[in-house]
Amino acid sequence: MCEWVNEADKPVIELIQARLEMLGWEIEKVEGMIPDVSVKGEAGASAGAAVANGTASAGASAKPTDIPKIGLKLIAYVPQRINWAIKINMLRAKVACS
Repeated sequence: MCEWVNEADKPVIELIQARLEMLGWEIEKVEGMIPDVSVKGEAGASAGAAVANGTASAGASAKPTDIPKIGLKLIAYVPQRINWAIKINMLRAKVACS
């Protein structure tokens, strides 16, 4: 663990962290480019009928683009979480090795 705070290895770790941040940012940008699309017509009428009959579910208001957007947000979380794990472990190493 003490090797993580070694000044010779620091640029490599910083490069990995920067790449993880960039990857998370790129995935979030792609998610932001997906337009919100609403389905109108039969689906809306059946959802309205379900509400009138008291059988509506939470999925009645979901848009077709919600699932890809949620998936991309989850994928973007992974590199960000790895980056934070590296930061926390580097701080732990500084405390333990000083």
